[in-house]
Amino acid sequence: MVARPAVDKREADHVHVYRASRLYRGITAPILMEAPKRATKFAANDEWGKVWRNVFGVSKMTQSLSILTGASAGATEAFVVVPFELVKIRLQGEPNHKPLPST
Repeated sequence: MVARPAVDKREADHVHVYRASRLYRGITAPILMEAPKRATKFAANDEWGKVWRNVFGVSKMTQSLSILTGASAGATEAFVVVPFELVKIRLQGEPNHKPLPST
């Protein structure tokens, strides 16, 4: 392993100046969002699989049905998760930014 004294010192100084709590500011939202995000994706995939199998009248998944099911689950996840992701990103922004306009 190659020593990186300058980088290591800079990282240590950063941790010392900003404290560990400042380095992880805003991490709560991504951690709390990850489990529901995955649950939404898997539940949507399961439900869309049932829907598409019924629509096409097949009992087993084919490759094309799997692709359609995955795309449908991805679209569902996007509609459910994106508003929360937008809030998370805005909360992680710099505190000096001007307030967000209300719509």
